[in-house]
Amino acid sequence: MESESRLKTVLLGMGAAFLAGALYFLTREVEVEGPGVDPKQKQKPQQGKSPQKAKLQSKPQARPQHRQEAEERPTMTRAATMPVKEERRSTDLVEFDNGVITTDSLLQVLNVMKDKYWKEMAPINETFRRERREALHSDLARYEAVIKQWEKQQGQVFGLVYLSTIQDFGLEENDFAKYGQRHRPELLFSHMKRITIAPLIAVTDETMTAETVQEILEEHLRLLTDQKATQSYKLMGLLMAEDLLYEKFGLETDQITALGQKYKDLPGVKAVQSQINALLGS
Repeated sequence: MESESRLKTVLLGMGAAFLAGALYFLTREVEVEGPGVDPKQKQKPQQGKSPQKAKLQSKPQARPQHRQEAEERPTMTRAATMPVKEERRSTDLVEFDNGVITTDSLLQVLNVMKDKYWKEMAPINETFRRERREALHSDLARYEAVIKQWEKQQGQVFGLVYLSTIQDFGLEENDFAKYGQRHRPELLFSHMKRITIAPLIAVTDETMTAETVQEILEEHLRLLTDQKATQSYKLMGLLMAEDLLYEKFGLETDQITALGQKYKDLPGVKAVQSQINALLGS
């Protein structure tokens, strides 16, 4: 299971695999409020006519009856002649507001996706850690290949989870697109990022002091800085730093994150954690 402190790390892999692509797919333009007016129906401004001299004792001319009826008949626009799209309505599982899924319902759906996703990814991540650590000091080409294969697996798992979840809730694929159009794609992206954040684990080592936690965090920062300077493949550098940290302290980053949360209000721990987050996000 990947740690919360590695959100940026996970996004590097998942962004290419599904988040960037999914956001393009999920926020493409769709009709939210019905079809627009056909541009051909827009009236062209009338050109100004040169003034003419008024004729004395002119009598109004009666318009031909067929012309008068044509002018008085209401013009049928394209929107009026097209069939009206039925709005999505609330169900027992999700609610809609004027055809768009509500934020509460969207978050409910995403939380289900998150639970499914991490349940599927847990054994994949265990295998991923074992295989890359076996190659860490012997075959860096293999190490890199394992990471790239893992990135593909993330995208495949997300795709299956996404499709199965919207089916469970009776949603359509463009329901996400409509939400993104009404509330901005950035907000949809922000909500979807919660899927990539692993559930927090409980602190099991109550004997570890704040000084020890700060020491571990400082070593993590050093390793991240070194790998960033030497590895062009960013995700590979971040994972190598984690694997080297595990070799030294026997702790996974989700365990370190949990310990860091325990002492997050202490100035020393807070300062180092802030530097780590800045480096992960750079």
